Amino acid sequence: MPMIDQGEKDDKIIAVCADDPEYHHYTDIKELSPHHLAEIRRFFEDYKKNENKAVAVDDFLPATAAVDAIQYSISWHPVKFFGNLQEPNSTVYARAKLAALVASLFLKQSLKQ
Repeated sequence: MPMIDQGEKDDKIIAVCADDPEYHHYTDIKELSPHHLAEIRRFFEDYKKNENKAVAVDDFLPATAAVDAIQYSISWHPVKFFGNLQEPNSTVYARAKLAALVASLFLKQSLKQ
């Protein structure tokens, strides 16, 4: 779900627990009832109002958009937290690349199930 939180892009991934018998068979947000969708939207519209902070909630997107957002985040993570690593042989670089690889493999495995 695309969102703008205080002027910055802040996408939200709506997911269900794989072990939850009520929802584990769901594969797309369209399968949720209109009432559930309204509750989710309302939560994200209201959750920062007490702090007088503005958020803008866009329409829900299909699961493929969530996968794209997750893959982008995986590739972006090492740069955001470790900077533009100019030394590919550094320990920090190796750890960042390993973390991104593990996250990517986990995502691919999750999508197969």
